[in-house]
Amino acid sequence: MQYSNPRTKKTAQRIPILCGLLFVGFCFCFLYEFQWVKLAQTQHFLSGGLTVYRRIFTAVSSTAVLTFLGIIVDRLLRELPMRWRAVSWMPSFILLGLFTDRHFPFLGDAETSISWWGYLALAIGFLGLVSIGFSLPDSSKENEGFSSYAWPNVFMQVAFMVLTIGLSNTNDSLQRIVRNNQAMAQGNGEEILKCAALDDQASRHETAMVAWALSGQGMLGERFFEFNHPDGSEALFPTLLDSVLIGNIPDACGRLLGYIKGDKIRTVEFLEIIQPLPATKQPMARDYLLMAYLLDRRLDDFVQLLGVGDSVPTYLPRAYAEALTLYEARHPDVTFDYLSPAMRQSFAAFEEQKRSTKEPYALYSLFGTSYWYYFFR
Repeated sequence: MQYSNPRTKKTAQRIPILCGLLFVGFCFCFLYEFQWVKLAQTQHFLSGGLTVYRRIFTAVSSTAVLTFLGIIVDRLLRELPMRWRAVSWMPSFILLGLFTDRHFPFLGDAETSISWWGYLALAIGFLGLVSIGFSLPDSSKENEGFSSYAWPNVFMQVAFMVLTIGLSNTNDSLQRIVRNNQAMAQGNGEEILKCAALDDQASRHETAMVAWALSGQGMLGERFFEFNHPDGSEALFPTLLDSVLIGNIPDACGRLLGYIKGDKIRTVEFLEIIQPLPATKQPMARDYLLMAYLLDRRLDDFVQLLGVGDSVPTYLPRAYAEALTLYEARHPDVTFDYLSPAMRQSFAAFEEQKRSTKEPYALYSLFGTSYWYYFFR
């Protein structure tokens, strides 16, 4: 569009720059601050764990590529009226949404949160906006101020930003897992526990991280049941697929115990094999096996491995004491004299509450962090 007024000509040069700056600012901040976890996971998956994620490099390079695309489209549509120039950047916004929407599920190929038909509809919508823009040309004699042309473009850019956010994958669970994975790589167990305390439904790999963090502090038997976790001992270790998606977890567990568990061997079997080996790191491996017995509700094996007998242990973690109290209640001929009266009274209160209440939450609110609650849930 050729404008006769010098003021309008200058405005026509500034509007594309404004649209480009808005896109660059949004794209970089969006990738660097809000989508870096997704990008780190995607890069780790595609490289098979062979590359190191550089947060600022990925955000800058991705922004540069999408900006270059936006500039090309803007040049191709340079005859668009000034109030519609923001439409030129819609393909870049759509690709940004697609870039951050692609996720790799635990099984299957790459998928998107919306169907490919949805992206086809967006492409058709882009062509429709271009057609509408060309059907509403500016007057060659227009003499409006810069703001008169800027605001319509800003509004459209904001709408495209909202569209991108709606398309993007905002899986909070995934972001929490990858952040915890980084904390594990840095040996920061406190960060993992702090995050896990806010999680109502922990997954298997999150439980493996919690077990790793607590074992490193010597608190596995004391605090494990303070956190939510799935049933069974298999949750103590990640799968090989977790290592592809997340990385670092198997290696960290291997450094902790002295051996790395493979996918084809069950957790209890693995721990029982490495328990007597000289390279096994004690007492962490023993605590892992004791906890595995508790998670599988194998109290007989737990008591045998704990080897308490009639001796008085110097320190008895909370979960172990609760398990012994439960074992004592299920075996009237067995008595552990060193269990405190307070522990027995607490178990009696648990039994009474379990018999009397019909509301599961009432029992959870009082005993949700105990091994007893886990055992009977």
